[in-house]
Amino acid sequence: MLKVQKINKTYYSTNEKIEALKNASFNISQGEMLAIVGPSGSGKTTLVNIIAGFLLPDSGSVFINDVNLSELSSRERAGMRGNFIGYIAQDYLLIDSDTAYQNIQIPLQYSGKYKKKEHKNQIGQIAKVLGIEKLLHKKTNKLSGGERQRVAIARAIVNNQELILADEPTGALDIDNRNNVVEILRDLQENHNKTVVIITHDLEVANMCDRIIELHGGEIIRDEEIVRT
Repeated sequence: MLKVQKINKTYYSTNEKIEALKNASFNISQGEMLAIVGPSGSGKTTLVNIIAGFLLPDSGSVFINDVNLSELSSRERAGMRGNFIGYIAQDYLLIDSDTAYQNIQIPLQYSGKYKKKEHKNQIGQIAKVLGIEKLLHKKTNKLSGGERQRVAIARAIVNNQELILADEPTGALDIDNRNNVVEILRDLQENHNKTVVIITHDLEVANMCDRIIELHGGEIIRDEEIVRT
């Protein structure tokens, strides 16, 4: 469902040329849970931003269900994100002055995938899955880190998006909340057939996935399945 083919991306500054990605290629199947790991500056965030359609590669292609993102306009890529891709940012990107309900509703308002009268039911169902029904009418600046992360996950799946991209989703959480978030993402993969891609520095999180891709200096140096005993 996702094909990354020979992606290259270079950044230029006044005195420096940074090759963020070099000929990166891999495929992801529907219902797979994949971790992308590597040190800071290895190209992880650039890669996930290209997959999400926020950035375009200098060369190479990203296909989602046989649609080449590079051939879409910025508006069409935004539509793809709203309907197909759920993006979970490291710092959650919640609107603190709004309630959890209002934050979760944002993708529904922009995509038009569900009628307005269906929003309450759709949000309620997702909140129940994530155990945040009682938090919906609280402002997000009153929530704990773990609760805010669940709201961010709810927003990423409320449109029934098939592909979930999570950029360091557990980086600011303690061990218990970290494990809870990974369990939620695993449940979405196993029981709701979501495809999950996690960018992480945490090798324990990576080893909870089905497969690990390791980046170093913009190049993929490892791509292997996790063997569970």
